[in-house]
Amino acid sequence: MIVPTHIWSLALSVLNLVFRVALSDSSFKSRLPDYRDHACARECEEDGAPLTCQYDFTLEYYYTLTQACYGCPYNTTDCFRPHCVAADGVSRGIMTVNRMMPGPAIRVCEGDTIIVNVKNKLEGGEGTAIHWHGILQSKTPYMDGVAMLTQCPINRHQTFQYKFLAETPGTHFWHAHAGLQRADGVFGALVIRQPKSRDYHSALYDHDLPEHSILLNDWIGEMGASRFAGHHHAMTEHLPESILINGRATLKTFPPRSEGGAHNGHGGHMMPMETNGHQLAGHSMHESSGNQHNDHAMHESSGNQHSDHMMRESSGNQHSDHMMQHESSGNQHAGHMMHGSSGNQHAGHMMQEPNGHQMPMHSNDNGVRQTTSSDNENSMDSLPTTNPAMHNMHNMHNMHTMGMPTTHGDHSMGMNTMGMNGGDHSMHNMNSMGMNNGEGHMNNGDNEMPSAMESLTTLSNSDLEQMLANSEHQMHQMHQMSMRRRRSANENSVTAPTTSDDSDKPSPSPVSVQTPHSIFMVKQGQRYRFRVASNGVNNCPIEFSVDNHTIIVISSDGTPFKPVHVQSFNIFAGERYDFILNANKPSGNYWIRTRGLADCGSDYNSVSQTAILRYEGAMPMFPKESTDYDAMERSGMKLNPFNKNSDSHTMNVDRLESLIPDDISLKVKPDRVFYLGMDFNMIENYRFNDPDFYPLQHMMHKEGGGGHAHHMFSPQINKISYSAPPSPPLSQYTKDIEDSFCDHNSFKEKNCKKELCECTHRVKIKLGEVVEMVLVDEGKHMDNNHPMHMHGYNFRVVAMEKLGNSTSVEHVRLLDDMGLINRKLHRAISKDTVTVPDGGYTIIRFHATNPGFWLFHCHIAFHMEMGMSMVIQVGEPEQMPKPPPNFPRCGDWTPKEQEQPEENLCPSPPPPPSAANFAIDPPTSTAAPVVTTSSPRPSDTISSTVPPKTSTQFTSTSEVASDLPGWNPTDN
Repeated sequence: MIVPTHIWSLALSVLNLVFRVALSDSSFKSRLPDYRDHACARECEEDGAPLTCQYDFTLEYYYTLTQACYGCPYNTTDCFRPHCVAADGVSRGIMTVNRMMPGPAIRVCEGDTIIVNVKNKLEGGEGTAIHWHGILQSKTPYMDGVAMLTQCPINRHQTFQYKFLAETPGTHFWHAHAGLQRADGVFGALVIRQPKSRDYHSALYDHDLPEHSILLNDWIGEMGASRFAGHHHAMTEHLPESILINGRATLKTFPPRSEGGAHNGHGGHMMPMETNGHQLAGHSMHESSGNQHNDHAMHESSGNQHSDHMMRESSGNQHSDHMMQHESSGNQHAGHMMHGSSGNQHAGHMMQEPNGHQMPMHSNDNGVRQTTSSDNENSMDSLPTTNPAMHNMHNMHNMHTMGMPTTHGDHSMGMNTMGMNGGDHSMHNMNSMGMNNGEGHMNNGDNEMPSAMESLTTLSNSDLEQMLANSEHQMHQMHQMSMRRRRSANENSVTAPTTSDDSDKPSPSPVSVQTPHSIFMVKQGQRYRFRVASNGVNNCPIEFSVDNHTIIVISSDGTPFKPVHVQSFNIFAGERYDFILNANKPSGNYWIRTRGLADCGSDYNSVSQTAILRYEGAMPMFPKESTDYDAMERSGMKLNPFNKNSDSHTMNVDRLESLIPDDISLKVKPDRVFYLGMDFNMIENYRFNDPDFYPLQHMMHKEGGGGHAHHMFSPQINKISYSAPPSPPLSQYTKDIEDSFCDHNSFKEKNCKKELCECTHRVKIKLGEVVEMVLVDEGKHMDNNHPMHMHGYNFRVVAMEKLGNSTSVEHVRLLDDMGLINRKLHRAISKDTVTVPDGGYTIIRFHATNPGFWLFHCHIAFHMEMGMSMVIQVGEPEQMPKPPPNFPRCGDWTPKEQEQPEENLCPSPPPPPSAANFAIDPPTSTAAPVVTTSSPRPSDTISSTVPPKTSTQFTSTSEVASDLPGWNPTDN
């Protein structure tokens, strides 16, 4: 029997109602807020007063698919729980802010003040800093967030407060700027909106919704530092395995839930168990004997092996820290897991009769415990209803009286108390929406435990819509499966589990699952502004497109340009693009496609990923089009191509027409011109090679001709590798820091083509100069590219061209001298991140009006970490804004600075007398022995132990305070 359409509609309507009510319950406040409902995320009005927008960021190590994920991915609802990071389904360590990935989004209006308190809780002990990518930080360069350039790293246990003006409208993002932390999850959206009266494109769209911000990043299956070390020291691969779209992807396929309840090895700490076709969320339990289980598993027999969080069944039951004991008919109850001393297992989410007894359970031929439908009906009446959301769930338990049958013949489509009985084929079914029997943690008498519906109150409307959409898709998929099975009765037939012996019936057909897609909802006939940012980590440009839709690109890196209609665009690491999507296609589901290039391309792992654009009212289902790598490429006009020149089907960004009026940076002749050559250079680098023990040449010829060793070459700018200064020059400028700076003229006695030249690479610019930089990717060794990001400035892109497979600075300079390079000096696009084509050049211009020390670097994380950076110093230190008082200090220290004459050192007290030395020889000297009876007081020794004050020593108590842990400007 096929479920009638009106039954599906009825179920979905009720689900919508429950989630809206659940969202209204705001009783739960997380200690790690997600700020989805922050007061500053508002409509921006022309006469609106600016707000002060404060956020607390807690940075810590975390993991994908933790215990917070419960049954994810088998229960899709659980993938959307607070603190659940599903990613692509691969278990790996990560770093998060507030246990989110991406981290909390900051959405404010132009003119607001942003305050972010960053607390470093990284157990590894490393320091951190947060960069506000795209914010120019005029007047607050010390808030730019670059470790060891604009500030000291925020050490573990310390809190640092960032405070700056939201002065740069547009689509931006924030990310860690210390080591490889942003590669492990420390990033998030930063959107500064304007009143419609100031928005050049406000007439082109109807909606600019928070849920239409998209963060992309290539993703690897292990911590970034581990991958970096292996790649450069042990010749392991570094290539990305997937792409995340708002932190979600479908890469790993999870096997069906095992018939005997064995752990399937996914990243969470769940062992799914079915009762009448329902998967129990939370830390489920299995009946088995002698099996070894992971993490939070529990066992109902002796001889089982337990791990950290397990509890053993015995007369003296053991309880883990987070468990609590509740006696009811001899049963033990815990927040996540419970064991019955009588041999029965109870979980917080399993329903109990009012008398505290467990519902009658029966076993099928697979040994899976199940309840009867009558038990389910009774149990719903006994559920506690102290939570408003749970109260609504409680009121739904009679859904079967609304024409919803409990079973559907041989199709295993049973729908019982809003729980879809899918047998053992492991469909998410309705329990994906938290509507299965006992979903979440129910209480039993005295000890109330939070329900799954309570956790939904912390989610945004967009999250709930996506959860509903996933559940709708699963319901439709079940419906389609039932039709196929009816047509093929003898193939993979599934029988509805009963309480009787079904050993003579076929076994259920297993179905694998994956972590959920990101889903973006639109309404037919409406126009939407989407904001896309790339936190790209590796050399993995991403091609972005939406099936059957032409997209209208209107802005890049926060600055508007004349709209262009394209079928796709490429986005490089650090770039942002805004586009308008006109939802004028037939109502349905369309793939949003992301296709990796270069190191993510077909020569390597063919990395791609999809999300879903879903029209309101469309049947929740996957689009039918193929998603293999080759099918991901979109024909038609492409903006920002990878290593190609503009033609009839491609448009480089230098062809875009800016809507920002021309300024002095576009004058005919700039005041200063710098030619900067970038490439991977074949030199011995002590960071990765040792010329005596394992030289680069040896690694080059170690295996297969050594082609793999090309990544051992050093990425440099003008053949110089960047190293950070000993202290941040912006806040601690000294002669030692000045001596650490260098440029291409500093190595006259070295041949930087053959030897490693390393320093704090700097170009120095006078305040007010118009500067032109000719960026040349010489491309001699690899078909690579370098997206270059400049802090503190937007620059005009006046020229871009790929000359061939390789080129040189000398060749580009010659072309320029011959007048063969044309510059666009009218309406040139303004950006802060731009790619330099391999074997070509990109020319940028800016007006140096923002004094400070600004980093200019390749935004590929490994390239930057290996030294492809430089400092642009604009103005003299005395022309730069001074940091606030008590700003944190750090730097080198060696004992020689504290050496003291021996005669000034405090004498060591003699050892105390002991029984062994009561009898001592008389002194040989005629002088009386000196006996010290107490340690000298500090006032007695200060004059002899403290050297004279120097100019580098503290002169006030405020200076002393500046070295204390943590910093907050309100301390003054």
